[in-house]
Amino acid sequence: IDDIIINSTALGFVLCIDELVFTTLGSQQTATILNKLEDYDLFSIDHHEKLEDHEAISHHETNEKSASLMKKLKSMSRMVPLNAVICSFTWLFAMMWYYNEHCTKASDGTWVSKDIYVPQTVVLTWGQAFFPYFFRIPTGEDAAWSMPN
Repeated sequence: IDDIIINSTALGFVLCIDELVFTTLGSQQTATILNKLEDYDLFSIDHHEKLEDHEAISHHETNEKSASLMKKLKSMSRMVPLNAVICSFTWLFAMMWYYNEHCTKASDGTWVSKDIYVPQTVVLTWGQAFFPYFFRIPTGEDAAWSMPN
C-alpha cells in the first residue's frame, strides 16, 4: 500500500506540474485572459465513434491508400517538427565538417585526430577570431600532440 500512495502522489505531481509552472511564472493578466477564453472545437469525430473496430481500421486503410504524396508528407510533418529536422541536419553538417577538418581516416576506417599545434600567440585579430579558416592563426612547427602509434 505504501507503493500505491507514493506512486499516486508522484502521478498527481506530474499531472499538475504544468499548472504549477504557469502559476509561478505566469502573470495575473495572462490568467485572466485564459479564464475568459471559450472552448473551440477543431473537429468532430462523432461519426467515427459509432463505427466498429474493423470498420474504423478499414476506413483508415482506405484513406491512407488513396492519399496523395503531398497529404502523406503533410501528415508526416505533423509527427516530426520542422525545427527537429533543421536541428538534426545542422548537427549532422557540423559533425561532418569537424571530422573532415580535424581528423584523418585511418586504414581500418576509423577517424583519427590530426596533429595539434600550439598557437604562437594568444592575441588574435578580428579576422582570426571570427574567421580562422580564412585568416590562419600562426602555430609552432612542432606538434604539441600527435596520435600515438
